Amino acid sequence: MKHLEIENKYLLSHKKAVNFIKTLTNYNIKDMEQIYFSYSPKAIKRVRKVNNKYILTIKKGDGKVRKEYEKEISKNRYKKFKKKRLGRIIKKRRYIFELDKYIFELDNFKDSLKGLTYLEIEFNSIEKMNNFTLPESLQKIVKKDVSNDRRYTNAFLAISIKEYKNIDKIFKKIKQNPKKFKFKPKSEINIYDYLRIWLYCYLILAKKYAFDFIEDNKEENLHQFRVNIRRIRSLLYSFKEIFCTEIYNKLNYSLKSIAQKTNLKRDIDVFLISLQKEKESYKNFYKYLKNKQINQKEEIEFFIKSNKFKNLLFDLETFLKSDNGFYTNTYAYLPASIFANLSFKKLYKKIKKSSLSLTSSLPIDKFHKIRIKIKKLRYLLDTFSYFIKEKNMKQTLKKMQESYGNLNDTYNQTIILKNYLQNYSNDTSAQELLKAIESNLQNIKKAISSKIMI
Repeated sequence: MKHLEIENKYLLSHKKAVNFIKTLTNYNIKDMEQIYFSYSPKAIKRVRKVNNKYILTIKKGDGKVRKEYEKEISKNRYKKFKKKRLGRIIKKRRYIFELDKYIFELDNFKDSLKGLTYLEIEFNSIEKMNNFTLPESLQKIVKKDVSNDRRYTNAFLAISIKEYKNIDKIFKKIKQNPKKFKFKPKSEINIYDYLRIWLYCYLILAKKYAFDFIEDNKEENLHQFRVNIRRIRSLLYSFKEIFCTEIYNKLNYSLKSIAQKTNLKRDIDVFLISLQKEKESYKNFYKYLKNKQINQKEEIEFFIKSNKFKNLLFDLETFLKSDNGFYTNTYAYLPASIFANLSFKKLYKKIKKSSLSLTSSLPIDKFHKIRIKIKKLRYLLDTFSYFIKEKNMKQTLKKMQESYGNLNDTYNQTIILKNYLQNYSNDTSAQELLKAIESNLQNIKKAISSKIMI
């Protein structure tokens, strides 16, 4: 049965609520057990045992007005859902009574939620809800109206995890030695705190590798700097639904600008390595690339030394260390184990679906999108390996990333060559090289699209 759920919800003083119940002369009691097995921005799904009845419920929307679908199910089906539950089982006793011609439901929670008491009243129209005034006898026991606060929903009570203790100590440990940092939560941890810890680690690593590169000019340090910036961007994107959109967009733009500063040099480095054995055959083009490499290196060094770079990283570090955070909804309180596995499965399905539809005739951007998703999946697996038990997936993803990475490098080489030939169109050796690379590009596309890797 589908209908709109239009209701007000109030948080009550438990002691006053217990005393209020004693004053009632006419009321019904329902003992309830609720289990949630799906929690997402689109819908919340639960099963409820009410005395000896079993009900499946799907709710969509937030606040006072939500769409609700209900269906009675069998006891056996209820038990199956119970095995899939997320978080704790909600147990409560509901007192149903009439006051001033309104039907009220007072929920007294049990077990780990003992002491928590809610009052709900459901309306058959938004107009009636807007014109409603709480009876004076109930106003005396109400702490506050929580109708629009998702933290007071039963679903949130079932799956939420409180803030992790001693995060500041963990941050200090990361700062001391980010390369050797390992983290295995001693207790359950929510997704936001777990992300904060690892994003902070990747940020400190990125800073360290960037400044090490300035000191020693080792290419491996620049590579590791890029990797950690990509990790941060990827994880922010994978869990962007828990963040404030405005701040997320600002941070992502900043991180993207940092990444773009190093992309061209990386492409040139790869191209130079591939031409090393044949550099005499492409003497002029090889010299052109070496000059571009030097220029890019100087630009990167200048950028890393700039106040702009330091300010961008400072902003990100400030957000990550802030207790207030930069999230605006309750998904941040979901257990890291649940959210990570849901995100992993969702992204895995997208990659599989996209891979199955690949053909060599498709444009390169179709392959590029899958490559980016594969990287995101690898970063998810690396960061959440404590929760995601997919041991055999790492090797598969590594092979896929190598194949798609080779395709991307080859495509970027055609772009570099085309830009070169705009100014040096009479370089016949470069023209021949472009033809050979374009042919190789098509062969790689065929190889990838002809086999299913995932």
